[in-house]
Amino acid sequence: MIFMNESMFNWFVFLQCMAMVSVYTDGTVLLHQSGIEMGQGIFTKMIQVASRALGIPHELIHCQETSTNTVPNQYGASSSSTADRNGYAIKVTCTLLDP
Repeated sequence: MIFMNESMFNWFVFLQCMAMVSVYTDGTVLLHQSGIEMGQGIFTKMIQVASRALGIPHELIHCQETSTNTVPNQYGASSSSTADRNGYAIKVTCTLLDP
């Protein structure tokens, strides 16, 4: 099952982020999000957000390298706002999946 969600912290179009969460029959989860990993640990942070939102161990969650084949890149990265925006998109998407 795949859900996509768009996060927008305010009305500016350039702050949009996207997330796609794939849940597989073996219980593993694959995350796609629009943040670029530049050594700030965005993938680890997104796995932690998804783990808490879905209530499953983080070992079952994997984060795919960012690719415009699945979700568009965000406008830009600055300080911790990348984790905030993409984390919110992941959280909302996982909330849609949770029964």
